[in-house]
Amino acid sequence: MFKLFKAEYYKLPKSSVFTLIILSVIIAEIIATGLFFYNIKFSNTTPTVNIYLIYCISWFTPVFYLLFGVLTSYILSTEYENNMWSVLLVSDQNKVRVVFNKYIVALILSIVIIIVFAIVHMIFSMLIVGHLPNLISYLYILVSFLIGSLAMQSIQFFLGLAIPNRVYIIGVSLVISILYILVQSYWIPFKIPEHLINSKNILNTNRITMFDVGFIIYSIYSLLVFLFINALTCLYTKRKDF
Repeated sequence: MFKLFKAEYYKLPKSSVFTLIILSVIIAEIIATGLFFYNIKFSNTTPTVNIYLIYCISWFTPVFYLLFGVLTSYILSTEYENNMWSVLLVSDQNKVRVVFNKYIVALILSIVIIIVFAIVHMIFSMLIVGHLPNLISYLYILVSFLIGSLAMQSIQFFLGLAIPNRVYIIGVSLVISILYILVQSYWIPFKIPEHLINSKNILNTNRITMFDVGFIIYSIYSLLVFLFINALTCLYTKRKDF
């Protein structure tokens, strides 16, 4: 299994991927900062570390979904485009194991994206607000975001496996990102991170409440979707003729 993981890892154009992640996160931070200053000037928004963090998380989330879709499309569609599935499976490799390793690589990349955001945001927070976020609260928000994003990660990976065309996968991810910005809902999976973190309450009170009822409910919701979609992915992989 480790050999399969290494093979998937070495297929990635690492410098291009890392550059794409950094640029995308910086662009999200710049947009969030512009909106932050706009609301400070034209509304009663308070320029605090916590509120600035929520503004940045809100714009980072759609960028995260789009990035994850782009990277997933590369990980999965490469095999379709080069007719490599038959080569991968000709050595009696288990189909589920091959796909599982691809998902592990995608999951690691999602963690890398969040870490890059964490570093970039600390720099911006120091420059814009003049303070760093409280470390414990910051880690709580980042871990909560990761838990909340697991549902959509599993859905996007499944779609990437089911749709062999890279352009379509990226297109679907773009639609998800746009819908995240436009749609307000408590139960649509791509809104889970926002509700799990309880962004609205932080904007209203400037306080981060850890492990509240919302955290528990939306964590369970995200994990249930994650487990269900992964079970579906496993079943689909076993039945699919690559």
